[in-house]
Amino acid sequence: MHAKYALLFRVVLGETLLLQVVHHPKAGPHALWLGALFLLYAAAAVGLFVAGRKAPLHPWVSLWSFMLDIAMTSVVMWAGDLGATDFYVAYFLVILASCFLDRLMLSFIVGGVASVVYAALAFPGPDAWLDPFYMLRVSLLLVSSFFAGYMADQSRRITRELEARFEERLAWMQRLSLVGRAMAGILHETKTPLASILINVESAREMLKRGGDVSEPLDTIEEEAQRAAEILSDFLQFSRPAELAIKPVRAQDLLRKVLDNARGRLKDRGIVLELEAAEIPPVAGSERHLVQVFTNLVNNAIDAMPLGGRLTAAVRSRGGKAEFRLTDTGIGIPAERLAGLFEPFATTKGEQGGHGLGLSIARWIVEQHSGELRVESEGVNRGSTFTVVLPLVA
Repeated sequence: MHAKYALLFRVVLGETLLLQVVHHPKAGPHALWLGALFLLYAAAAVGLFVAGRKAPLHPWVSLWSFMLDIAMTSVVMWAGDLGATDFYVAYFLVILASCFLDRLMLSFIVGGVASVVYAALAFPGPDAWLDPFYMLRVSLLLVSSFFAGYMADQSRRITRELEARFEERLAWMQRLSLVGRAMAGILHETKTPLASILINVESAREMLKRGGDVSEPLDTIEEEAQRAAEILSDFLQFSRPAELAIKPVRAQDLLRKVLDNARGRLKDRGIVLELEAAEIPPVAGSERHLVQVFTNLVNNAIDAMPLGGRLTAAVRSRGGKAEFRLTDTGIGIPAERLAGLFEPFATTKGEQGGHGLGLSIARWIVEQHSGELRVESEGVNRGSTFTVVLPLVA
């Protein structure tokens, strides 16, 4: 319910009630306490407005605020003996304003209470309860309650449909934007290995003409082709990730396997490996995908230490979950890059290459395991720590 609309309604209602009191002769003896009542009502209206501007009111709080409006209207009607007059239109204001409520049921409650209270206050007596004017007024209030609630519900339904269409179109535009960024990234990343392949093909031709050994350019062609294939594979997995076959796996053994496969690169870079792997129960995971996550994180750690350093891998269990921490002493991550590090095409490798999909895919895989992938870094040249949290098998 919009606070400014509710305040406007209460200003109009208060003005209507005040005019009835001022211009109706029977209200004279109650002027003092009615004035105090109007001041209290004004204070309540302002208080509700201020509270509604700070945070949306709970639906039931809004309902009780309308009960206050009905009570104020009823007190003025009773004090001035206005039941048989056209004063009943004040209840119409309350009923129509109930359209601002966020739930159809609450609108019906306000309309029903307003109709019942008016029917009780304006009741002409047992002998005249079939008075046509009385019955007409009560009927009008009841019909207005239903009609106002129905119109408000239809308006809310149309609003929800428009919002759903807008969100769907916005999501479609975001997908188009993402596809555009993806294509730009893929073209940029595959351009280098393809150019290298072409250069080495020409070099191999020249060597063949001279009868030379072409093993070196062929090895380079193979490496560059493999690199291009990995880029395209990562992009396809990012755009259409496959479902994971979850089963109990010993994730610490998978991490050891990945580290063993990386020992050659670690030695070439002069990186010292420290492994602190405690024995923990199996986790619920997909072996192939977890190997992919650990491989991506280990490769990133190696790339972050071009001049050597230390890579510490730690495994522990805590609170029904397994934690796998990979800490490097490399180039670190600037604070402003941490928040968007897992976004697609975000990379800190700079001139070293990297298409920025590896961490996005890794996070997606970990989330599909009902886990969490976190990153910490104290800044540039201060190293970084990636933590994979996975649930243990119950």
